[in-house]
This record gives sequence, structure tokens and C-alpha cells, in this order.
Amino acid sequence: MRIIGGAARGCTLTGPGNKKIRPTPDKVRQALFNMIDVEGDSFCDLFGGTGAVGCEALSRGAASVTIVEHHLHSVTLIRQNIDKVGKMLPAPAQTRVVKRDALEFLRGCGQGPDRFNFIYCDPPYDWDGRSALLAAAFNAKALLPDGILVLEMPVKALQPPEFEPIKEKRYGDTKLLFYSFG
Repeated sequence: MRIIGGAARGCTLTGPGNKKIRPTPDKVRQALFNMIDVEGDSFCDLFGGTGAVGCEALSRGAASVTIVEHHLHSVTLIRQNIDKVGKMLPAPAQTRVVKRDALEFLRGCGQGPDRFNFIYCDPPYDWDGRSALLAAAFNAKALLPDGILVLEMPVKALQPPEFEPIKEKRYGDTKLLFYSFG
């Protein structure tokens, strides 16, 4: 697992070391960041796992990155990976790792620093809370005007019916759904 682009391109990240964490594959991360430009923007990585997506945003010039994860082992791993990437950046970046449930975090968003240009959500593939996740982001106004929420999920899973994505992309057995609530 490595950083695909930006200032820290080529930086090797520490992997999960167990099979409970499923990092977003390099090709999916590369495709995502080919579609969105995070330079100078605020980025939130929900269900952070290894922090690979948030670290990729840091490498590509995001002004601030918040990574949310509730497992202690993953939080430690995320901090290690942020440190690795941070050493390769031309200037210090504003980063924050939040040890909290993603839905709880979203429900508290919408004020102060907890509004984002981009929110990336990569919940466990067998998780059934995708509809609640989108509703929480929408109700809390977690996205800034013109912000984008990207939901990663398996191709075979049913997408949340309450919200219509503005774009959908497929990569093998993974799909990315793009939402705008503005």
C-alpha cells in the first residue's frame, strides 16, 4: 500500500496486519483522486481504517484532513501513516484523527471545523447503515456548499434508495457513489 500521487508519492504506508480492515485498493484511490481535486480543500475520511485515503488527500494538497475511526488499533495505525506522509510534505498540513463512531461524528457536524468540501466513506462492506450515514451527513449539513460525499461499497450491494447519486463509477467489485446535497 502506497501513496499514488502528490508530494508524498511513493510513500509506503503501514498496512492493517489483519483481515478485518480492508484498505481501499490503490487503483480505486487513484481513480477517485483523478476525479476530484482536493488541493486547498477540507477532506474527511470516515471509517479511516489505515488512513490511506486521508493520507492521499494530504499528499495531494488538501488544506485540512480529518480521519474518523473508532477502533483503537486503527487510530494508532492512522497516526503512524500520517506521520510518514507528513515528513514528505513541503509544509505542515492540518490533520486531525478522531476516535469516534462515524455516525456520531456526522451527527455532530455542521458547525465550525466539521464541515467539509469532501467526505469519503468506506464502511465495512457488510455494514447496513449506509442510508443512516447519508441521512446524517445531509441533516447535519456536514458538506460545505458544492461539497461532495463519496460512498465506497460493493457492486452487489443495494445502494441507499433515499438519495440519488450524481455519479457512479465501478472498479471490479467496488463502486463509488458521488452525492451532492447542495
